[in-house]
Amino acid sequence: AGILIDYYLASKPTAPLTMDILDAKGQLVRHLTSVKSNKQEQPPEWPDQVHPTDTLPADQGTNRFVWNLRYDDPAQIPGAFYAGLAPRGPIALPGKYTVRLTYQGQTLTAPLTIAVDPRVKGPLTGLQQKFALAMEVYRDQDALHRAVNDIRAVKNEVSGTLKRRGGQPLAAEGAQLTARASQIESILMQVNIKGSEANLNFPGRLNEQIYSFAGLLDDSDTAPNLQELQTYKTMHDDLGKQLADWDSLKKTQLASFRSHAQGIK
Repeated sequence: AGILIDYYLASKPTAPLTMDILDAKGQLVRHLTSVKSNKQEQPPEWPDQVHPTDTLPADQGTNRFVWNLRYDDPAQIPGAFYAGLAPRGPIALPGKYTVRLTYQGQTLTAPLTIAVDPRVKGPLTGLQQKFALAMEVYRDQDALHRAVNDIRAVKNEVSGTLKRRGGQPLAAEGAQLTARASQIESILMQVNIKGSEANLNFPGRLNEQIYSFAGLLDDSDTAPNLQELQTYKTMHDDLGKQLADWDSLKKTQLASFRSHAQGIK
């Protein structure tokens, strides 16, 4: 399901083509480009699984892109495994939008309308409440993924520094920093999952829990119930604590490690 967006190119582009979908307030919903991205690629365990494309077709003549009505995806964790597709953005609400196509400084715009599903009866209050919750979950996913990527970058930095400037007491300090960073990482996501069905063998952490919860929000157009709201609050609070711990670790142990490393000739 989605919206068909057709556009005509007199010749094959020699530079990237971009498309932006904006909401009624002019805020960005989705950014797309003709440059191929592999951000959602996972090992080919399920060769028949169809992944939605984020790449704009850019051939001479008429082109068609099918927007799946979703916002931009949250930041991804390279190499992460999921039981299905990688995390995706929330589904946009019914309403008026604008499509903006840009190529080498030239821009074309066209209006776009998402209609209400005719099976949905009554006011859209419930759908709006569900969307608001989905956006909160989306922001949490994005923050979690960025934190994991940051943790892994710092661990690589520490490892590289110790190889160049190893020796006590810097090695002990680096080991403590890496251990604490790994502890936070293992709470944020299940680091033992090495395959798309390995979640059957290891308990889900925050990343897997939020991923599953986000999928549940797509199942209906009704307002979130009390259990869903309570479940989200628990996950959100747990995530907030880990993000705060990671931020504190960077300001203290990481800052100290970097300072000591710079002092070693």
